[in-house]
Amino acid sequence: LGLAPTLRMEAEAFEARTRIVCNCTLSDEPENLGEGRALALYRVAQCALHHIEDGASASSVKLDLRADPDSLSLRIEDDGTTVVPDIDRLMMEAQLARYAGSLTLMRPTAGGIRLLATLPRTDS
Repeated sequence: LGLAPTLRMEAEAFEARTRIVCNCTLSDEPENLGEGRALALYRVAQCALHHIEDGASASSVKLDLRADPDSLSLRIEDDGTTVVPDIDRLMMEAQLARYAGSLTLMRPTAGGIRLLATLPRTDS
């Protein structure tokens, strides 16, 4: 099915379940992404959406998948009071580290979370 369609289905299910608007901008992932990299990004999205749902105060979520020449990035933002426990942050970092990826998790002053997961398009 591919990462982008799978993320769209996950976002639609999230929106139907929570009534939280989920705006998706999903570029096509590169053909050589590989199942492991796609699964790592999917698991990060799944974990972030779970914590946004549990936070219960967000009214909207942005989910953005971008393919650049050298990397693939997934950005997820909400406008609530979401907290990602350290154990889950570590799990997301471990998922990405298997493929030389990185995770940045920020709490903007306006509230919510801003998560950026980045993977190289191919092994170095």
